[in-house]
This record gives sequence, C-alpha cells and structure tokens, in this order.
Amino acid sequence: MAQYRSGDRYLSEEEHLNEQQGKWVFYLFLLGAVVIGYFVNMWVSDFDIPKWARFTVVILSGLIGGVVLGALHKQIQFLIGTLVLLGIVFIAGSLIWEIL
Repeated sequence: MAQYRSGDRYLSEEEHLNEQQGKWVFYLFLLGAVVIGYFVNMWVSDFDIPKWARFTVVILSGLIGGVVLGALHKQIQFLIGTLVLLGIVFIAGSLIWEIL
C-alpha cells in the first residue's frame, strides 16, 4: 500500500487521489466562475439594466459555469493529458522530420 506525504500527515493512495481530485474540482470551479463571469459581464454591459440585476446575472452565471467545469473535471483532466501527449508526439515528429 502506497503512502503519500501531504503536509504533516500521511495519506493512503485512495486518500491522496481524493485530495488531488478535490484540487482539480476547486481550481476548475474557480477558473470557470471567473472566466464565464467576465464574459457575461461584458455581454450584459451592452444592455441598460439595473445594477442589482446585472450583478445577479453575472454572479449566477459564474457559479453555474464553475459548477459545470467542476463536474467535468475528469474529462478535462483527460483532455489536458491527451493534448500534452499529442504535443510531445508532434515535437518529436517535427525533430525527426527536420533530421531526415
């Protein structure tokens, strides 16, 4: 059984994976909330609506976007890993192509 050190405590493999998964969810939630909130704010600024309504729309859409990205964390993690792998293969292929 693998042991992982995290700060002052030792975690089993399952606890370590849960902690890593929680970090992915948190950071994706934060990224989704900020990015979607920003773009909704830019879109809503074109309309003449009260400030409280604009604030509500931006906050709710940011929260919804963050929750959606957090829920899709496994798929996003897989996609990022695949893109990194494809990038490495592309760089290696480019180097081989230049040598030949």
